[in-house]
Amino acid sequence: MSIRHMLLPLRSLLPLMFLLVPPVSAAPFIFVSQQTVGNVAIIDAATNTVAATIPVGTDLHGLVVNRSATKAYAVRWGIPENTVSFVDLVSHAVEAVLAWPAQPRVIALSADETKLYIAGGDTEVKLWVLDIASKATIATVDLPSYVYAIALDPTGKKLYLLHHGSLNSVVDLTTFTPLPSLSNDPSFQGNDIAVVSSTGELYVANPSGSGPFATPPAATFVTVIDTRGSAPVGRLNLGVQPTKLIYAPQTNRVYVAAYKEVVFIDPVTREYVASIPIPGSTPYGIASLSELNRLYVTDYWADAITVIDVPSASVMTTIPISGPGEIAVAAPAKASTTNYQGLWWSSPANSEPGWGISLAHQADTIFATWFTYSASGNAMWRTLIATKSASGSYSGNLYGRVGPPFNADPFDLTKVTGGVHGTGTLSFIDGNTGTLDIVIPCPFGCPTLRITKSITQQQFGPLPTCVFGAQPDLSLATNYTDMWWAAPAASESGWGMFLTHQGDTIFATWFTYDLDGQSMWLVATATKSAPGHYVGALYRTTGPPNPYMPFDASMVVATQVGSMTLTFTDGNHADFAYTVNTSAGTVVTQSKSITREVFAAPGTVCR
Repeated sequence: MSIRHMLLPLRSLLPLMFLLVPPVSAAPFIFVSQQTVGNVAIIDAATNTVAATIPVGTDLHGLVVNRSATKAYAVRWGIPENTVSFVDLVSHAVEAVLAWPAQPRVIALSADETKLYIAGGDTEVKLWVLDIASKATIATVDLPSYVYAIALDPTGKKLYLLHHGSLNSVVDLTTFTPLPSLSNDPSFQGNDIAVVSSTGELYVANPSGSGPFATPPAATFVTVIDTRGSAPVGRLNLGVQPTKLIYAPQTNRVYVAAYKEVVFIDPVTREYVASIPIPGSTPYGIASLSELNRLYVTDYWADAITVIDVPSASVMTTIPISGPGEIAVAAPAKASTTNYQGLWWSSPANSEPGWGISLAHQADTIFATWFTYSASGNAMWRTLIATKSASGSYSGNLYGRVGPPFNADPFDLTKVTGGVHGTGTLSFIDGNTGTLDIVIPCPFGCPTLRITKSITQQQFGPLPTCVFGAQPDLSLATNYTDMWWAAPAASESGWGMFLTHQGDTIFATWFTYDLDGQSMWLVATATKSAPGHYVGALYRTTGPPNPYMPFDASMVVATQVGSMTLTFTDGNHADFAYTVNTSAGTVVTQSKSITREVFAAPGTVCR
C-alpha cells in the first residue's frame, strides 16, 4: 500500500486531560515589592491602579507568586533583619515570617510549587532549598560568591545563579548538587539572567564593566550563553545600559529593561527587533502579562510602573507607586481550557492523506511542525511558533531551516540556519475542528502565496485528552504524545520528532535534514511489542509540489527506507534507534537518547 495513505486510520496502514484550573478572578493582577515602604502592592491590570497593599516590612526585594495568584513569597535583607515572608494574596495577610541566616537577595519557586530556592550571601553564601509545606530547609548548596540573579530552567530540573563577576553557577535540582559553571563575558558585570526555552540559551544583562576592556561606568551588552557549553556564544550591543531582562515563551521574545528604553530581542536571530522609549531612566524590574500582551517595567527612582502594549510596541500608561522594585505576574484562568496537542490533517478526515501538522501546545503557545512538500515534490517541513492572540486563535512566524545531515555525528548546531518564511494562524472551533492559514510572501514581486485548510485531529485509536500543567513530573506520564528532541534537552536543537500515541500504536513524524542539508521528514507507524517498546518501518515520501492546489493525494508516493525502535524508560526519556537507507546508497544505523521538549514548564501530558 502506498504511503500516501500514511495518515489514514490505522487499519489502512497496517498492511504495508483531568484539569488543573487556577481560581477565577475578575482581572489579572500585577504584584510589586515596594522596597522602602515595605509593602507588596497588588495592581489591577484592568484599571492600572493599586487595588491593595500588604505590609511585609522594609528592605523588601525578591518576590515570586504562584500560578493561581493565591500565595506570594518575599525576601527582605539588610537593616534591621533578613527574612522570608509567606503572604496570602486572598486574605491580604502575612502568614509566616522566617528569620534567615544571611542576606536572601533572590528567590525562585519550583516548577511543582512545593519548594522555594533562596540565595544571596554575606555571612553565608549558599543556595537554600525550602520546603513550603513544612517551612523547613531540606537542602543547601555552597556557592562561590554573592548571588545577583536567579533563573529556573524550563524543565524545572536545573537552576542558574548569576554571581558577582563573570560566573554563573548551575545546580542540579534533582540531587541538589552543583554542575559545571557557565562563564559570562569577563569584561562585564552581570545584573540579571533569563533562560530562553526555545533555544536553550542563557541571556545575561551587563549594566557595568568589570574588566580591562570595559568602558566605565556603564556597559551596553547582553551576553548569550549556550547552557550546554561553558562560554558565551553571542554578544548583543544594545547601545543602552541594560539592567533587567525576561524571556516570554508566549511571544518567543527576550525583553530587556534598559536605560530610558525597553528593547525586544528575537532569540532565533539574536537580534533586537524593537526599541521603546520609556519615561523613567532606571528600571528595576520587568514582567510580561501574556493574557493582555503587556509588559510592566518598574522604576524605583521615578516612583512609577510603565505599561507597554507589546503588539504596538508602545507605552500605554504609567502607574504612580512609591518605590517599586521587583515585579511578578499571575493571570486568572482562561475561559477555555482546551488543549490542541496532537497530529492534525485536512478535514474531512482522509480528504487529503499525505500531509499533516503536529501541534505541541503548552500554556499559550503552540509549536507546530507542518509536514508538506517542496516545489520539486520532496518531503519538506516548516515550523510555526504561534502564540495566543484571542480565544481559540494562535498566530506567529513560519520558519524554514537547513542543517547538518541526519547521520552527522556529532550534530553540529552551528550548521542549523534559516529564517522567517512567512506567517501562520491556527483557529479552532473546538478540540477537533480548526483552520490552518499560511501566508508566504514572494520577495521577487510575484503574488503572495496563501494556503488555507480546514483541519481535524488524526485518529487511528483511542484519542487521548491533553492538558497543560496536569503532571509536573513528566517521567510519570503514560502517554507519549508530544514533541521530543535529543537528550539532554537542547543538546541538538534543530531536529525533533513528534509522537502521536493512541492505544498501542505510535505514529512518529521525524523532522530532520537530508544529506544535502535540506529539510526532510520520515514517518513510521510503530506498534507495541513489549512494555515501553515500539517498532515500525520508516518511510520517505514525495508528493504534489507546494502549493499544488487542490492537493492531489494520488501524487503521494512512498518508499520504505528503513526501520525504527522506540524504547521508553519512563514518560520523559526514551532511546530512538533507527536504520536508514540513504539516497547515496549507504546504510546508516544510529541511536539517540530523546526527551520531551518543554518550552513552557511544566509541559503538557496526554491521557
